[in-house]
Amino acid sequence: MLSNQYMEEHEQCIQKLLPPEEAKSVDYDQLYKGLEVLSEFERQANSRVIDSGVLRGMNLDDIRKAGERLILQDGCRNFFKKIGETREKVNLDIHILSYCWCAELIRSAFSSDVGIVVGSSTTLQRVGKQFGVSFVPLLPGLVEKQRRLWKQEASIFKARSGVLHTVSSWSEVQAFILGNDSS
Repeated sequence: MLSNQYMEEHEQCIQKLLPPEEAKSVDYDQLYKGLEVLSEFERQANSRVIDSGVLRGMNLDDIRKAGERLILQDGCRNFFKKIGETREKVNLDIHILSYCWCAELIRSAFSSDVGIVVGSSTTLQRVGKQFGVSFVPLLPGLVEKQRRLWKQEASIFKARSGVLHTVSSWSEVQAFILGNDSS
């Protein structure tokens, strides 16, 4: 019941926050306003779950056990293991966002130097494109940025570029971050 209501209302929320016309470039003000609509929707949905009592009595051990049974995308566990082993050596500052549509998390993705989306979400792509966000495959995008770097002495990555890079697996993210040390 709660999940059906959530899915139905989520689609209505997405329709409500979309601008009438697709933006030619990223309009951060409009994007943030849309994310506020989404954030309010998520607050209300979370309140309904809490009020329903379905999670009543859960403790930290219950949550850990549920987390251990999660099915993760291929390469995800290996990525986090490798990052944990090398984080100190290579001075990495990595932030991971979940499938969650929380407005604050999405804002963080757009303010990062490199935003990477693992897998595909038609809703994310539909919403992003409507607000002027570009979705670029990581490898071709990096090659193009490297070509531009050769022509000018500018930073390869810039926060708030309006670009989210896409990959099909965690192994692509691992190779991007760790290079040859991705075994």
